Amino acid sequence: MTASPHKPDPAASRRCLFQSGLLLFTLLLITLGLWQASNRFVGERQEDALRQRGLPIIQEFDHFMSERVNALRQVANFYAYSSEVRAEEFLGFTSSVMSEAPGIVAILSTDREGIPIWASPPDALTPGDINWLTADPKLTQALDRARLSLQPAATELLDLPEYGEWFLVAAPVITRGQHLGFIVGIFQYQRLMQYLLRPDLFQDYRISIFHANRPVHTAFTPHGVIRANEDAPGAVSQTRNLAGQPLEIIVEPTASRRFAELNITSLIIVSLGVVLSLLLSFLFHRWQWRTLKLQSEAAERLNRLERTGLDLAEVRGELELILNSVDEGIIFYNAQLEPVQANPSFLAMFNMTERGRYMSRGGTHHEHMIQFLGSESKYWALFENLRRNPGQTYADELEVPARVEGRVNRTYVRRATLIHATDGRQRGVLAIYKDVTSLVAMDRVKDEFLSNVTHELRSPLASIKGFAETLRRDQAMPAETRDEFLSIIYEESTRLQDLIEELLDLRRLEARGVTLNPVAFDFRILVDDVIRSMRSVFFSKKVAATVEWTGRSEGMLRGDVPQLTRALRNLLVNAVKYSPEGGRISVRGHLGTQQVWVEIQDQGVGIAEADLPHIFDKFYRGMGRGRQKGTGLGLAIVKHTIELHGGHLGVRSEVGAGTTFRIELPRQFSPPVTAKIVGAGAEMDAVGL
Repeated sequence: MTASPHKPDPAASRRCLFQSGLLLFTLLLITLGLWQASNRFVGERQEDALRQRGLPIIQEFDHFMSERVNALRQVANFYAYSSEVRAEEFLGFTSSVMSEAPGIVAILSTDREGIPIWASPPDALTPGDINWLTADPKLTQALDRARLSLQPAATELLDLPEYGEWFLVAAPVITRGQHLGFIVGIFQYQRLMQYLLRPDLFQDYRISIFHANRPVHTAFTPHGVIRANEDAPGAVSQTRNLAGQPLEIIVEPTASRRFAELNITSLIIVSLGVVLSLLLSFLFHRWQWRTLKLQSEAAERLNRLERTGLDLAEVRGELELILNSVDEGIIFYNAQLEPVQANPSFLAMFNMTERGRYMSRGGTHHEHMIQFLGSESKYWALFENLRRNPGQTYADELEVPARVEGRVNRTYVRRATLIHATDGRQRGVLAIYKDVTSLVAMDRVKDEFLSNVTHELRSPLASIKGFAETLRRDQAMPAETRDEFLSIIYEESTRLQDLIEELLDLRRLEARGVTLNPVAFDFRILVDDVIRSMRSVFFSKKVAATVEWTGRSEGMLRGDVPQLTRALRNLLVNAVKYSPEGGRISVRGHLGTQQVWVEIQDQGVGIAEADLPHIFDKFYRGMGRGRQKGTGLGLAIVKHTIELHGGHLGVRSEVGAGTTFRIELPRQFSPPVTAKIVGAGAEMDAVGL
């Protein structure tokens, strides 16, 4: 059943609604999670702030109690430094002190044994209360501590049912090193709290005070006594020293205070979350619905194309097959010169990928091409010429500089033409790039070879002609001079003949037209004989040669001795040519069971990595430093000679560290195989490089 182009099928509609509902549910869950997290965060911040507000209460209480203890010190100092203190003076001074430090119930002066002498104010306590307080053992303990420490000492709590919690603070009276008695301050927590704490504080905080680990004034703690980290993990607690007794003060915000502030942030987050969830769900549903409609329309159009017999996939496949099978790089630009499509050859040629940023519209395709080709003017010349001459095909040649040192420049032939639609409108530009670097290099190598051969032929011919002309003109030339000129003519003729023979030999080797004359011989003896015959060559450059053999004692093979001798001599001559004066050539050989090999290592300048794949090519002579004169045929002849004997010729080299050539020959003669090139420590096939 084909869907309507304007209305998706029911199954797709239900699926669209389900996905939209699932999205809405997920967003609401996320909103709920954010709301809970914000509540937790804001609550912790509020509790933190409230706990910080409780610290001033503790500090105020500590300061208040310290002032009262200091007031007792003042009275003790007054008593100690007055020669004779009368009752009226004591009452007057203590009244002044108590007015400046309210909260002290009474102040007593006692003798050294703690027996009361005076009380201020006289009517604050009855004689019975005073006798009861001073007779308490806790006061005796405090007096002993004050006597020993010479500092004020507080008692533990004293319980008077009709008055509540009491405690005493005794300050010793010391004058000229003599202990005269004590000044005892009588404190009641109920009166202290009336002066210190405002009633409204208990609406916002739970306040508990522990005097020597005993709760005090519970009647003034309407929310109950609390312990920090037990009843109230969020409370702030501090323990202070009250004249030798630990005084712990705990302040915790009440629940009403903690959550009194309206959590505006949570409400905003919930509101925004719900609104955004609904909006996103609506937009997602609308997008899905529009997508379903487009899919339905596309399906209908596809059915129409199928009914007309147009198989676009098959046509596109054939076109892509054609584009992918050619070596030229092909790219199509639209009318705005944006890249539309390119074949794999083009992408590989310019280091691009089909869906990379260099091929995307609005990307950096042109900047990449300009950087790759190395010239902005040459790159845009293609499009400028097509714009000026729309009816013609543009063609040119570009040489791209090498990006890596040691690599060769690349050369491209470029052709381009405008593409028009059937109605005449311009569709875009079709550009074709062909890499002709190898062809240009081949032409360059051939030209260089012809130049070298011409020079090598011209030099001996010029010498022969010059000396022959001299002999012809000067008939009266001395016999010694004539013999010398004839010797030079003979040597140059021989050199000319050798060059021609070398060219012919290479031609025959390449055409497999050389007939080998294999005989049995000892490979080790052959190598030693060749080295011995070249002593004069080594001596000419003061080069020393060392020979080292491993393996079996005999190296019997079958092969063409003259051909192998020439190959070995060619490699040794090259080693001498590229070695520094006074250098060393190392010859190492191994006589194995199945094959034998020999390595010839020099201390020359080495071969560049870019030249290694080509050194066995004919006419190739390398571009590195230390380059010597020659035709570039020697290594090609050696390679073909070794392969004709079923062997391998390899090389490894490093610039500045010398070069090593390796010949491998089988004990049993076998058909020729592909030579190997060894470069940078790894082997590679020499064919096709």
